[in-house]
Amino acid sequence: MPRQKPVRTPLQLLPIANLATLLVPIGLMVTQLVALRWLQPAPEPFPHENARDAVAATVVPTVVVTEEGFQLFGAEDVLAGPDGRPELPCLGPCGETTYDYAALRRLLGHVKAAYPRSDSLVVERQADVSYAVLVQVFTSVQTDGEADLFPRVGLR
Repeated sequence: MPRQKPVRTPLQLLPIANLATLLVPIGLMVTQLVALRWLQPAPEPFPHENARDAVAATVVPTVVVTEEGFQLFGAEDVLAGPDGRPELPCLGPCGETTYDYAALRRLLGHVKAAYPRSDSLVVERQADVSYAVLVQVFTSVQTDGEADLFPRVGLR
């Protein structure tokens, strides 16, 4: 009896293709859910107890420039005004030169003394505040002439 040649059967890739077709979109969907924070990733442990104190020892104050003057938010425990947040009115009829930049620097100096690790600040403005006033606010909040107050300033 002569030897028979082994019969080669074609490779069945259909089950592997079906599995890849299902697993790839599911994996992409899970990564997007983690990115959107619908699924929480494992929390990162704090290396030391001091790290929690360092996070708590920072604040990002907000200076709102209005037609009437300045309003400060974000450091209410340091600054006290009539309603818990200080308002700095203009020195006269509000214009480019009548905003009280010195008082703003003084109040931000108190915030910096209470939170020395903070270096960021947010400036908000009303629509009718001029560009020159905004530039003066930026230069006023970054330094007080002796030391840096809040060198990282953002505009909202």
